[in-house]
Amino acid sequence: SKGSVKDWEMNHKDFAAVYHGKEPSSWRNVAVSTAEMLGNISEIPFGDIHDVKRRLLQVIAHTDCLATGRINGDISGEDWFELIKASSDEKLKQLPAILHKYASENDLLIELNLGNKKDYSTTQQDKFVPYLASNFRKEISQLLSNEEYGGVGEIELKLAMLAVHSEYIHVLVAKRLHEGENQFGVLKAPEPKSINRMQVKVETDYKDERNPVACLRDTVRRSIECENIELEQAFLDSLREDKDAVWVPLRQKNTVLDASSSVKQCLVNYCFKPKTSDLESISFADMLNDSQFENCCEQAKERNNISDDTLEAALKLFGSLSAKPIDMIVEFQLYLKHFLEKRRMCHIWYKVSRAESCKYLTLDCAKY
Repeated sequence: SKGSVKDWEMNHKDFAAVYHGKEPSSWRNVAVSTAEMLGNISEIPFGDIHDVKRRLLQVIAHTDCLATGRINGDISGEDWFELIKASSDEKLKQLPAILHKYASENDLLIELNLGNKKDYSTTQQDKFVPYLASNFRKEISQLLSNEEYGGVGEIELKLAMLAVHSEYIHVLVAKRLHEGENQFGVLKAPEPKSINRMQVKVETDYKDERNPVACLRDTVRRSIECENIELEQAFLDSLREDKDAVWVPLRQKNTVLDASSSVKQCLVNYCFKPKTSDLESISFADMLNDSQFENCCEQAKERNNISDDTLEAALKLFGSLSAKPIDMIVEFQLYLKHFLEKRRMCHIWYKVSRAESCKYLTLDCAKY
């Protein structure tokens, strides 16, 4: 682990073969090498981390192929899954005590001030996004009863609508909060959450909820890396001064305060309420008539493999909501620089550890 990536691959030739699209002599060797690299990733020079993680994720994406028999190997998909999961779980056990000690010694155990007077902590997307509300299910059912949409499912349609809607909100937020360095830190604007990832969350974390899709409060995200807590607070305070939108603070989840947490961050959810130049709420009709919206549809369709029928159904339902505002919950991920560097180094452990099965691990890694 202390040499270059290429040096490491020379000693793990089966792993290297799979990464380069070739058949390994032993899939068991691939699994053992994968677990070993996962265990040693914190010792790899920081500059090599991105390259190593990409290689690991591309190889791990073969897990479900072994489990379903699409690949015949000398190790089952389940055994592969358990081996690499055990490696990640073990490393994650060691992190919380190290990180919490740093937070305590540096006076970081402080709640951020959102300035909200009302408790919105349990608020979900269906309070603001009308097509996710329970009273809209009848309209969805009526549309899907048409023969032309017979192959489209309700959850599939809701996720497609959320993907397209999120793509447009992503563009509007970008106009207000520019990606890159600012007076508070470094702001990043990742693409909206993919339907694959939404599907995993709906079928695992939220499977027992009354309205699983409405629990997705982070389809549009921004992250900001700050040097200290004072700059994190100043960034949140600046959102109140946005004259082209209203940001309603809903809740914060500050794991810096949690001694058992292996991820030190503050997640803050706001309801983003964009305004027109006349300070009126931007409606679904405004969205549909915006010249940028067509590109948003294309982006969402291409990134998520949305079928033509599903997209057509989504647009019809957006049209039926023409007067409703396009408000949506947006998540801000606030990181202190020290913790973010640790997270970048170890994030792959979380990705492997949180997977409930070969299928979900493969779905989570497939995009790499």
